[in-house]
Amino acid sequence: MGRGSSLETLNALHAVGAIGNGEASIKKSVQIYELLFGISLGNYHKTFSEIRAREKDPTRFIDRSKVALLINSRYAKKRPKMNYAALGVDNFW
Repeated sequence: MGRGSSLETLNALHAVGAIGNGEASIKKSVQIYELLFGISLGNYHKTFSEIRAREKDPTRFIDRSKVALLINSRYAKKRPKMNYAALGVDNFW
């Protein structure tokens, strides 16, 4: 997973308050993520700005992850058939 994908994931986790019971700052969240995964996210402010500036696919990695999870889930057969094109991921594969 690249830095952009990592930061997109981290941004989502931060947005839903999943880090530090929603009390952690972005800076602290980045520090925790870097320590947990043993990576450096570098100039994360710049990458966050680039992600927020995306006009097309602002949540590209999250959208693809969701679709992959639903497709590969052992529960996928129990769910109603999804219209993946409606999710904007008709060219996922």
